[in-house]
Amino acid sequence: MFKRIDVLLFALLVPIVVHTQPQEDCENCRDHPLLPRYQQSFLIGYDRQQFDEQRLVTGRSSTTTAKGQCTRLFYHASEGHSGVQLFDHYKLALTHAGATTVWSCSGETACGADFAKVAVERMHLDFSNSTEARQGSADAIEPRYLLARLPRPEGDIFVALLTADLEFHAPKVAGAYLVILETDTP
Repeated sequence: MFKRIDVLLFALLVPIVVHTQPQEDCENCRDHPLLPRYQQSFLIGYDRQQFDEQRLVTGRSSTTTAKGQCTRLFYHASEGHSGVQLFDHYKLALTHAGATTVWSCSGETACGADFAKVAVERMHLDFSNSTEARQGSADAIEPRYLLARLPRPEGDIFVALLTADLEFHAPKVAGAYLVILETDTP
């Protein structure tokens, strides 16, 4: 009898962690003009610095650091959309803008174990706009990453894109990190 009550009390006291889908953009957040937003997505994390230093993942175990105006964005797509769709959308937009791929990977085998978590840590992506933004991609599966370079006379633009399906969200959603770094050197 006591075991049954103990188990029942424990079940009632242990919180169930389920992330819910935001239905609007975070306060004071805005898209970057270089890349159109994926339809039916919400901007839940935003940070823009006039001048900052940013680490960018250039391979499974390599990074580079660049300086310039830095915009960091984190999107959730609405239910029914995947990380593959987000990745393809932004990759196509970068191609249309004239960007070339510096490095890209898809899945744990190509990217490395826990790549989404490792990439976020390496790039020091930390958003405080919302609970969902702070959670980030901790529950990411099937990560896809792309580092692209867009040459310009006034300075190159680097875009790091990380997408994944977010497993523990209810309903399940896809997420996309974008880092847009505008350097002042070609």
